[in-house]
Amino acid sequence: MTTLDELHQTFNAIDAAAEADTPESLQALVAYADTDNADIRSAALAGLVRRGDAAASPLLRTAAKKSDSTAEIIALLQTADYLELPSADLKAITAKAREIKALRQQSVEKPATSPAATP
Repeated sequence: MTTLDELHQTFNAIDAAAEADTPESLQALVAYADTDNADIRSAALAGLVRRGDAAASPLLRTAAKKSDSTAEIIALLQTADYLELPSADLKAITAKAREIKALRQQSVEKPATSPAATP
């Protein structure tokens, strides 16, 4: 049984690994995500998401293959999928929205040219 102090130390280690940018810290987070304790596993998955490193995806998929728990497999695979999503920043999103708005404005300003019906 894990004591409260041990859990506290583990959560601190997960936080530190989520903030670090080393292959070892990534491996540590994946190892925590593959543990039997649901609270530790959840904290590790949150740490992986916070870290945002797509390199964790293959490690999470491998951990999912080893699991017998359907809920754990789903959580691991969903986290892997999330980490593989392309990143977007607010500037890029805003620029794209302006581009679409400008294109719409242009199409509204240009009258449709159709042959005039002659009486």
